[in-house]
Amino acid sequence: MNPTEIHVTKPDFQRLEHLVNGWWATDDRTRELLELLQQELDRALIVESEEVDPDRITLGSEVALRDLHTGEVTVYRLAWPRDAASGDSLPLSILSPMGISALGYREGDQFEVAAPGGKRRLRVEEVRYQPERRLRAAQPA
Repeated sequence: MNPTEIHVTKPDFQRLEHLVNGWWATDDRTRELLELLQQELDRALIVESEEVDPDRITLGSEVALRDLHTGEVTVYRLAWPRDAASGDSLPLSILSPMGISALGYREGDQFEVAAPGGKRRLRVEEVRYQPERRLRAAQPA
């Protein structure tokens, strides 16, 4: 488990709880991923959308992650399992080990994720887009 505190917006939390509770997993791997997602949700600090830090990863965020072993930076969009990412980012399913692990972290945070070749250590380099940031910008002052 990653010890750094994560923040999840209330709407994301509710949708993800619904996903965890409503998904009929027919295979062991999906059940494991749902359990991992539930563990992350259990440790999350739930915040209102307008209160989430603009550099936190939320559902729909486009984020640059650096692999601390290789130094490679890759841009992902955290998405629902069925959604394809648009733009230049790669889709990152919220039901993947990396997607589950990235949720709620902020720029500069580091986390580990289990990968086929062993554990990978990643750092959040930049949250390039966050839906809540765009919504706040559209609200009148």
